[in-house]
Amino acid sequence: MENDEEEQAAMEKAFREKYDLAVLFKEVFSTPEGARVLKHLRSIFIENVKFNPNFDPLKSIQWGFIREGQAMAVQYIEELIEFANQPQPTKDTEEVND
Repeated sequence: MENDEEEQAAMEKAFREKYDLAVLFKEVFSTPEGARVLKHLRSIFIENVKFNPNFDPLKSIQWGFIREGQAMAVQYIEELIEFANQPQPTKDTEEVND
């Protein structure tokens, strides 16, 4: 029983930390400057072609993996912002649902 409570407390702490970080990302990228930076990152790392057929095929594949990693960083930022936009459960709503 004690392990379950510790595990639950650890999960709640991890969730809260992720949510707090997501709120920070949302606040930063909700400013006009932040929105401009995110739009720029998206245009460079997501909307550009990831594979270049003019490259040597092996180099093109390697470059594609690098570009995909860059795109994932931008997508991570966007996912955190979306997470911060979701309604979060409170103690009151959790007790009603139990």
